[in-house]
Amino acid sequence: MYHVEMSIRIVTIALIALLLSGPAGDSRAGMYSYTDENGTVHITDQPPRKGGKLLLTTLKRPKGYKDPVVTGKKYGKMVGGQALAYGLPRPLLLAIIKTESNFNPKAVSPKGATGLMQLMPGTWKDLGVTDPFDPEQNVRAGSAYFRDMLARFKNVNLALAAYNAGPGNVEKYNGIPPFDETQRYIKKVQWYYQYYKDKGNLVDLPGVSDTFENGYQALQGGKTQKAISDFSRVVRTFPNSPEANYNLAMAYERQGRLAQAINFYIKTIKLNPYFKEAYYNLAIIYERIGQNAKAVQTWTRYLDYEVKTEDRREVTQYIGELRRLMAQK
Repeated sequence: MYHVEMSIRIVTIALIALLLSGPAGDSRAGMYSYTDENGTVHITDQPPRKGGKLLLTTLKRPKGYKDPVVTGKKYGKMVGGQALAYGLPRPLLLAIIKTESNFNPKAVSPKGATGLMQLMPGTWKDLGVTDPFDPEQNVRAGSAYFRDMLARFKNVNLALAAYNAGPGNVEKYNGIPPFDETQRYIKKVQWYYQYYKDKGNLVDLPGVSDTFENGYQALQGGKTQKAISDFSRVVRTFPNSPEANYNLAMAYERQGRLAQAINFYIKTIKLNPYFKEAYYNLAIIYERIGQNAKAVQTWTRYLDYEVKTEDRREVTQYIGELRRLMAQK
């Protein structure tokens, strides 16, 4: 715990500067002050039991999401081949990958799940995978495992529950387990399943795929004006591409053009309510410009669509801090 005690006469801006430069291990906590019965001011990262004032909100938050996102085009043909080989609908397999890893082949979960389909070590070893970060091996094994769950439970939602929470839990509860994360996971996969059935062309963005890739590389390399030019062209051709709108918003944000960034983050969310990175970055911008009520509203909407329990817990903390900060004024 980060704890500082000072006489009330010397609590100054310098103290706040000290807290801001504190140890990295404390970066997840907000900073509070309270005065005890002796008149001593306490500065702490633990919310006081009664009274007190919030000085700084959680320090980790201003980082936001800084990496651009992809459409999944790179893996479209391979995913289609695996879907055909294992008798699975291509849009469903795309939906699982989108939900599990957002098409990031290097993704690793806190529980150790890896790759595009977030396979646990025991699973990928049993299925003969030698490199879980190899996209083709990962999707082959994930497809085989999901097909087995589908054959076992005879129902897509039950198979998804087994994929997320394990087949043992599906059998234990004789249906979808009563886990919030699993229930949210199924709902999210089903949303993307319908999305890819309806708008499969948005995976490939025909005619501007190379422009998207050039913009992606420009944004990765810090060439924001080039990224704005490329993603603006993609958005003109495919205005319903959430990935292009999101990357365009990020490029504007990096240039400090926050009004434009806000506009395109909002467009992203309207196109895809599960685009959590857009909520996250938008909420941070609102906090930076002092619009805390809008930040609370955005964080709250984020909670409606976030699947992971740990991320929901963290954002709930942000909302509580902001509401307390607003109540102090």
